[in-house]
Amino acid sequence: MNLFDLILKAAPEIALFAALALGHALGRVKVGGFSLGGVAGSLIVALVIGQLTGVVMPEALKTVFFALFIYSVGSRAGRNSSAD
Repeated sequence: MNLFDLILKAAPEIALFAALALGHALGRVKVGGFSLGGVAGSLIVALVIGQLTGVVMPEALKTVFFALFIYSVGSRAGRNSSAD
């Protein structure tokens, strides 16, 4: 186990905010005319961080952030559809 894993397991909130920051940066990257967006980028980075380091978040925190993820996807989809 390296130092990075020990730090993230001691303070899992660092992994959370790192996933948000790196995911938002990943979401802004455009390849051709395609970009993921901040929500999908954050989800992908969080999955990668969780798999590589084994950081475990409390169940209540997972539930709250999953609800926020669903809300943000729905909000973005609702904003893009036009109601005449």
